[in-house]
Amino acid sequence: MIDFIAQTAIQKEGSEENELTKSFVTAKRLLKQSKLESAFKLLSTVEREALELENFTLDGEVYSTLLALLNPTEPTNA
Repeated sequence: MIDFIAQTAIQKEGSEENELTKSFVTAKRLLKQSKLESAFKLLSTVEREALELENFTLDGEVYSTLLALLNPTEPTNA
């Protein structure tokens, strides 16, 4: 019984994280299409839910994406 409950919880958490990752990818696509309002709303949701799930990697990706938008890097001369 304990194994079943644990397995169910793990599957649910995994599927929630997969959905969150899909939302993040969708937000990045919206940014590329210049649909900023929708992209920012989705990024905000992903950030909040990533923190709730303690998915700090995805949360960091959201922050990196937002920082890149605020301060785009200039091309370097190599």
